[in-house]
Amino acid sequence: MSQQRTLQPNFGIPRTFPVRVPVSDHESLHSYVHRLSARHDVPLGHTLSRLGLVTDVRQKPLAGFGIVMPDEQVSDFSFVAGIAESQTRSLLLSKFAGVCLSLDGVKLGIHDSVRKVATSEWAYFSGSHFCPECLRETEGAWNLSWKLPWSFACVKHQALLHDHCPDCGQRPATGYRDGSLSPAFIGKVPKPGFCTNVLPPGLASRGKGSTSCGCNLMGLDSHKGPELKDLLNSQKVIDSYLTDRKLIDTGESSVFFREMRSVCALVLYRAELEDFPRFPDFIQEAIALHIAHRNGAQEERSVGGAGRNGARPRMFIGAPKNALLMAAVATVALRIIQQTEPSALLESLRVLGDRTCDRSSKYRYAVLNYFDLSDRLLSALTDAIAVRGTFDRRAGLRSNVKNRVDGKKPDGDSPQYEPRHVPQCMPKTVFDEKFKGFFPNVQDRFARRFCSLAAVKSLGHTWRDSALLLELPSSMNGMANRCVMLLNQQGDYDHFAEALYKWTKDIAGAKMRPDYAKRRDAFRGFTDFTDDQWTKICADSGVSKGNNGSRSKYAATWLWAEMTVGDWSLAPALAAHTNGTHQHDVFRSFVKTLLPALAPVLMREGKRMSTEFNHGQ
Repeated sequence: MSQQRTLQPNFGIPRTFPVRVPVSDHESLHSYVHRLSARHDVPLGHTLSRLGLVTDVRQKPLAGFGIVMPDEQVSDFSFVAGIAESQTRSLLLSKFAGVCLSLDGVKLGIHDSVRKVATSEWAYFSGSHFCPECLRETEGAWNLSWKLPWSFACVKHQALLHDHCPDCGQRPATGYRDGSLSPAFIGKVPKPGFCTNVLPPGLASRGKGSTSCGCNLMGLDSHKGPELKDLLNSQKVIDSYLTDRKLIDTGESSVFFREMRSVCALVLYRAELEDFPRFPDFIQEAIALHIAHRNGAQEERSVGGAGRNGARPRMFIGAPKNALLMAAVATVALRIIQQTEPSALLESLRVLGDRTCDRSSKYRYAVLNYFDLSDRLLSALTDAIAVRGTFDRRAGLRSNVKNRVDGKKPDGDSPQYEPRHVPQCMPKTVFDEKFKGFFPNVQDRFARRFCSLAAVKSLGHTWRDSALLLELPSSMNGMANRCVMLLNQQGDYDHFAEALYKWTKDIAGAKMRPDYAKRRDAFRGFTDFTDDQWTKICADSGVSKGNNGSRSKYAATWLWAEMTVGDWSLAPALAAHTNGTHQHDVFRSFVKTLLPALAPVLMREGKRMSTEFNHGQ
């Protein structure tokens, strides 16, 4: 009954604790509440009740305990504990919201929402890593950052963190059980620095006679040594993104941790032991254990009789709880995302791209959806997995196609053309004669786009950058990969590569190379003819003018495509005149019915306009 009375709601003005317990640097709420109880030598439940966190001994689990707290509760908690509201908020994991995680999906009072966000955002809502020496120096204060997988080492003590209690074998600071955030043993006085886990069934009494594990976590030894230098350096970089206000306020931290989470997940998904640097043996063992478990689960699904109906082993979703594994994976991921040059980033992802193709060749593009990749990572990884990333070697800058066509050894000469010398769409005459047969099931204008895109990429650009240089939509990145896949399926890849090189050789060898980028700039504002222009064009062609802004718009669309050698669907005239429906169908009808009479006059007008634009510049 005494315990029941202790946990009854407090009516009236909350009473403050007689002794003010200062908040330790970077402390978590779980830790502070335990230390507050221990300092006043009262049961944990009494402290929780006084702080306004529980109202009844039979209350439901504290969904969001230590993660988020309503403003009103923050105010009450701060008053009773005798600390500033800013200090109370610093105890919550929401301190890192917008830095390395998002808590938008957490709904107060709904435990399941907390669990789902913990998985997707890579945070240990239940459980924590820890440094024994830090616990010893602070008399049992737990760092809030230890609840993040990004904290796997203690830079201060040059040691790796622990991730489980050696006595009970469970993650420390887990609450009643792993997955529930409610503190355990609320009827007892806590002992900061000692394991508070509930012992597994059979090892301890239940009910009022139950006891916590009680292992002295402050007395444990940690992994140290010069061989940990790379891991500790990685931790220093990660810590700077967690704490540097400039990086946080500019949004660089948020981008950094999004990319870290994506690449770490990719490493967990496909990396093999030989893909990691040579780490100390105890870390190698942790990596090997993960890989064996992952590959074993995949093999069991594929050959164990369950097939696609079996449980899908998706061990890359959710952060690893093994600090040694996390240290290795984060170090590899950090080296990748620190690559700022697109070509270097692509090379750093090459092995993982090949591993992905080995594992999921048929669905390798679907795999990209698993990892919430940033634009630059998506571009690089897409190139890395596109036919095992071999375009550059088989048809591009590093291919032997040039030598095969020229019949000579590599001479180190670079191509003598630039992206501006490549039209947005391969000229129709060239396409129809030499390339149309490669793309039986692709619309001509998309196939022509791809051929131009490949010509620019062969200069050493990525698919995405090539599309930008040609002013093509970013969706061409995916179209390019589908075209490459089609060429491989048909067995035409090498023949296409030879034809492509012959075309680029013609571009490079031309005495007068058109500047298509300059042409697009000149005609960028060409959305329609003036009324006088259109009247004269129609009179010379013997074609009726039609309604204002109707036939003239489609004539301007066609002329833009002819003058710039671009895709008519991207013409400024179509973009400027959005009224009406089925514009593409109407344009095709216009080309079939009216263009034969209009074309000669339109081309004369286009040449006149081009000369006028050039003189204007």
